[in-house]
Amino acid sequence: MKQMVLSLEWKRKKLINGNDIYSNIMYYCLHKLHKLPSEILSLSEEEQAFIFAAIAIKMKRDKEAANKTKIKRR
Repeated sequence: MKQMVLSLEWKRKKLINGNDIYSNIMYYCLHKLHKLPSEILSLSEEEQAFIFAAIAIKMKRDKEAANKTKIKRR
């Protein structure tokens, strides 16, 4: 039983840390927006597309801000 739990834990971490953009967006929705993946998936395609685009813009701006902070520290 413990081995099965550890295996599931490893698979979950691999899925989230992987390059699957869909999984990463669902992770973001869960932790930042406090929405379950099922809530996001129940939305229309247009609503999902808007949320995904908004998250992509937010992540890009956060990355740019972090890079500016790095440059200022030097």
